[in-house]
Amino acid sequence: RVGGLTSTIADGETGYLIPWRCPEPFAERLELLLDNDELRASFGRAGREAVERYRWANVADAVAALYESLLPA
Repeated sequence: RVGGLTSTIADGETGYLIPWRCPEPFAERLELLLDNDELRASFGRAGREAVERYRWANVADAVAALYESLLPA
């Protein structure tokens, strides 16, 4: 739970948000991921889908659309 991670990671969907400086929950989640192939694959798929929102072309399109919506007709 540092920096912008809390706004970009969906806890339990695209990754895990773990309290800062708490090694026990980190180790537990890491072990869970190592032991669960389907969970790892699910996180990978969800992460790839989520990252599309942050691609430069998508962000630029969203900003351009916002500016265009603010211009008088």
